[in-house]
Amino acid sequence: MKHIELLRDQLGNRHYFRKAKSRRGDHFFDFAVGKVQTYRSKYGDDFLCVVYASDNDVHPLPYRVLTPVFRKEFIDKGRNRWFGTITHGVLHVRGGAPPLNVRQYHRTSEFFDLLDR
Repeated sequence: MKHIELLRDQLGNRHYFRKAKSRRGDHFFDFAVGKVQTYRSKYGDDFLCVVYASDNDVHPLPYRVLTPVFRKEFIDKGRNRWFGTITHGVLHVRGGAPPLNVRQYHRTSEFFDLLDR
């Protein structure tokens, strides 16, 4: 089992993990509205939305950083989730959300340090 999958198994109750589909440098992801609401009801804004493609390609994104793009007007109404991509460190959520620079969160040690808690 890959390291990131072990982390997901160990920390999945505390942080929301999504495996990205990668193609030509783009990482495609989705986050379900209901699941985000469940994490918020338990932890407020203090949890991570983790987008990962591999052990060496992880974006542990604090939920509070995503609030400008995780808004009602950007939800895919048919599927009740946010869809987006991360390309060259910039996160784009469909539906007209402003681009969000997430370069600083790529493979950060903060995420892996959570195992020590």
